[in-house]
Amino acid sequence: MLRKLPIDSLQPGMYITSVARADLDHPVLFSADVMLECTEDIDKIHCGGYTEALVDLERSDEQWRLLYGGSDEAVLRKILADPPKSTTLIPQIALHDELPQAKLVYAQTLHAAQRIMEGFRNSGEADIDAGSNAVEDIAASVSRNANALLAISKLRTQDDYTFFHCVNVATAAIIFAKHLGYEGSALRTIGLAGFFHDLGKMEIPLSILNNPRKLTPKEFSIMRKHPTIGYRHLKKIPGLSDLVIRGALEHHERMNGKGYPDGKKGDDIGPAGKILAIVDVYDALSSRRPYKDPMAPHNALGLLYGMRGEDFVPELVERFIQCIGIYPPGTLVQLSNDWLAVVSQVDPTAPIRPQLILVRDPQGRNVIPKPIDLKLQHTLQIKQCLDMRKYNLDTLLILEQYAR
Repeated sequence: MLRKLPIDSLQPGMYITSVARADLDHPVLFSADVMLECTEDIDKIHCGGYTEALVDLERSDEQWRLLYGGSDEAVLRKILADPPKSTTLIPQIALHDELPQAKLVYAQTLHAAQRIMEGFRNSGEADIDAGSNAVEDIAASVSRNANALLAISKLRTQDDYTFFHCVNVATAAIIFAKHLGYEGSALRTIGLAGFFHDLGKMEIPLSILNNPRKLTPKEFSIMRKHPTIGYRHLKKIPGLSDLVIRGALEHHERMNGKGYPDGKKGDDIGPAGKILAIVDVYDALSSRRPYKDPMAPHNALGLLYGMRGEDFVPELVERFIQCIGIYPPGTLVQLSNDWLAVVSQVDPTAPIRPQLILVRDPQGRNVIPKPIDLKLQHTLQIKQCLDMRKYNLDTLLILEQYAR
């Protein structure tokens, strides 16, 4: 059984039959019958500029046959049933180097989301290929440094919640799935499920979708139809993964059976539904909406934690908090010595002691930003999170110039 994987998904123990350079005007394929014995073998492939590899699962180690030998749905079910230890997303490049690329990826992906969703609203047809390309760009940025897009998704001014939301959910779903140990096509498929999870909202009247107040019971009953609408359209698309289709249908289902549209509970909900439910609520709580201000990320995570067991899979909630961090990148905090600082990087092994950039002294005076690592500052701790809107700070510029 052969499986095509991006180069950044290769692992020792995989048997490679060919590698390809898909970045050229005319993609070129090279034969390369070899077992990858160590990370140095993979580094050599990277150095050759190759972007894809064909893996022979029958000749690969058993763990890779099990992981990649089934459909995306089967792969994700296996990981949820027997999850690996959480994977620390080790940055491949510094945050200040990735931020310019991530800003471009976010802007382009947002433009694609708006074009795809509005095109669907007008024609009833969804451009899945364009969505897949956008998700590929997100996944590539996450692989380089996940903190960059994570910060941008929470710091950008969000005027049109619907389009920002689908990009943010796709981004957070990829980051979370990678943290859980997903790789290759399964990782990108969960991102695509996040990107299209709210497709059905494009058939909801704009008067309801953009209402600057909480919805009436009648309006909410109309809004609750969007998962079914999205499912109905997505299942007509030939070759689209069942995981994407079910993600659109089940992202508002809850473990206790009190969700919608079908009131499913427990293991009747597919893996995409379980993951997207958590990511969707987190982004909704921590984003500006037409009728409410954003909730501070740590407060949103605290609310999610209180919903575990009843609404969400407890272990998945706990892993999501570990993945995102109590103080996500871009959060403005006050330290125990009253200095103000911006969180620049999260370490899942020490979630309450992230890397920071000092920006203001205790008297409220701007200082030359200085990076510090709370793991090395034993006398300091975070006192509280602050509302970024009350401070005249260009957080993205600070991160871009001073983050390690």
